[in-house]
Amino acid sequence: LAQATGSDLAQSAEVAGATLRGFGLDASETQRVTDVMAESFSSSALDMASFQNSMKYVAPVAKAAGVSIEETTAMLARMADSGIKGSQAGTSLRMIFQQLASGGGDVTKKLSALASEGLTLDAAFDEVGRRAQTALLVLGENEDQTKKLTTAFENSTGAAGHHGQHSRGRNEAHELGT
Repeated sequence: LAQATGSDLAQSAEVAGATLRGFGLDASETQRVTDVMAESFSSSALDMASFQNSMKYVAPVAKAAGVSIEETTAMLARMADSGIKGSQAGTSLRMIFQQLASGGGDVTKKLSALASEGLTLDAAFDEVGRRAQTALLVLGENEDQTKKLTTAFENSTGAAGHHGQHSRGRNEAHELGT
């Protein structure tokens, strides 16, 4: 992961470990986590710092709401591509999960239903309040892309080993919009 993302080994290990714990995953799932991280950094505006700052807020709530690391990361990636990153993304997504999980039911299905209704600013506010409203609108508008990213992350086995330094170039190009 450190090699694939150009981050230092200690930080990579710390972020992967914290993410494992946040989702309540066993240490045997470390490769899955690092592959999802590597794939997300090379395919979106997410980077190590924004991933770390988002996941510390949202991972435990995602776990409780039954949302996988792949789907949570896909949502964070779509938000990052729209300029919502780091702690802002993590706290917004946490609020969305908390609101949609209240009263039971599948959070992902509820989000999908909202997206298919065509969320308005008022409807987003009614669902999650002012602080998470923008994030919910972004997720609603990008539901198809989020699903595609989720699938890509679910199939990212080996990504941390394959991307190498090449992913840094792609990510930097992505951030510049090229």
